Amino acid sequence: MSLGPHVPAWSNLRERLASLVTASGTREGYVLDAWSNLWCADRAVTRERQEDVIRLVRTITAAVRPPMPRGGRLDRVVVDGEGNGYARSFAGVYVLLLTSPDPIDVVTTRRAIGTALAEIETLTLALPPPEGSHDGGAARFGAA
Repeated sequence: MSLGPHVPAWSNLRERLASLVTASGTREGYVLDAWSNLWCADRAVTRERQEDVIRLVRTITAAVRPPMPRGGRLDRVVVDGEGNGYARSFAGVYVLLLTSPDPIDVVTTRRAIGTALAEIETLTLALPPPEGSHDGGAARFGAA
């Protein structure tokens, strides 16, 4: 099963990410998991940008100790090739990533995330596993 506009939770998550991007003054918003799978973006992005975002999240989650699935947390400014970003983990295995070509206003970004995170988490957990509900899907992690 692929995620997309036909899944109401995905459409709602995409809209909520877009409003978070506006509230935080950033340019892009993404939800990925600890294994660098992209679950949702606030807008359509190129394959190249998706790969850049996946690479960035792979790098930052690799440095989290203990690993996220074992209780590690992520809440910090990150820098990628395009500019700056802010990464925040939630629900044990997901990463909310906001990016901007300009420096991140940490206070504004954290405040905006604090307001939006409960809804983003609820919408993310409502998504069906990308591979379906069999043992190879995200459902086996108890996260989707």
